[in-house]
This record gives sequence, C-alpha cells and structure tokens, in this order.
Amino acid sequence: MSVLHLLEGPPAEALIRNAQSYRYAINKPVILIAVAFASFCFAICGFLYLKTPLDEVQMILAFAAALVGGSYFSLRSIYWWSFVSERVVAISDNMFIVGKKDKVWGIDWSILDVDAMGIENMVLSKMGAHFVVKVAGEHIKVPLYGAMYYLEDLEKFMGDVLAHVHVEPNNEDDGEL
Repeated sequence: MSVLHLLEGPPAEALIRNAQSYRYAINKPVILIAVAFASFCFAICGFLYLKTPLDEVQMILAFAAALVGGSYFSLRSIYWWSFVSERVVAISDNMFIVGKKDKVWGIDWSILDVDAMGIENMVLSKMGAHFVVKVAGEHIKVPLYGAMYYLEDLEKFMGDVLAHVHVEPNNEDDGEL
C-alpha cells in the first residue's frame, strides 16, 4: 500500500469527513482595507470620467491607473476569499491531509518525521508562515497564515502534528544533556 495518496472527488471528501479538520479564516480587517482601496480607486475612476479638467491623454492614463488599482485590490480579495473556502488541512489517526476540498494529499504518518514535515525549515515572518512536506519526491506546501488569511486554531494544529510526527532519537552521545 502506498504511503502517499492523491485523492479526488468523493474519496477525498470521505477522507476529510473522517478526520479532524482545521479551518482557514479570512483576515477581515485586511480584506476590508483592500475593498476600501478598491472602492476608492473605482470612485476616482468615476470622478475622472464625470468631472475632470484633464486633457484626453492625461485622463486616459489616470483613469487606467485607477482602474488597474481597483481591479488589483478586488481580485486579490476574491482570490483569498476563494483560497480560504477551498483549502483543507486535516489530521486522522493514520494520515496527514492537505490540499483543496476536492483534491487532497493523504500522507501516512509512518513516513513523516520532523525532516519530512519541514517543520525545522518552516518559513516564518510577520507576513506569513508555511512549511513544505517533502515525501516521495513531492513538495507539498502547507500554508499556516498570511496577510489575508490564517489557520483558526494554529496552536492546536501544530500540537496535533507534532504529536503524530515520528522523532528519531539522537544516536550521537556527546555527553551533553
């Protein structure tokens, strides 16, 4: 039996249903700021269109810049809202599960140790955190938080992961405690 499973559709949904799932949440204050910036940019577009004393070239450039800014902030908000609703991280007795709701990686705990989980090489910053699970030639990114999203119960999730991960005892006897 394989130690790394890529499941899609009903098998993926069944695996998630029978596991302890951890939910991602949207960072509402940051999303509200992005939506406010988008609204401001679109308001500038309306103002430029209706009441501008600029010549044609200046108006087109200003209108295009405001439209690009508004579109950027709108699309970023939509992307992260979609990310939060689709992403899945779950733990069962015999598998670590990560992916999207309809397509997940199921990784047997038997092959996961601290090195394979990438916990020691976890990327941590104020703007985001993730670790990369490296098993069977695959590199599977597990996002923890970012500017627009976060894992709701991060401490419990990390505690549950560490409780399942195999820790290899240090065979080197260097005489230190």
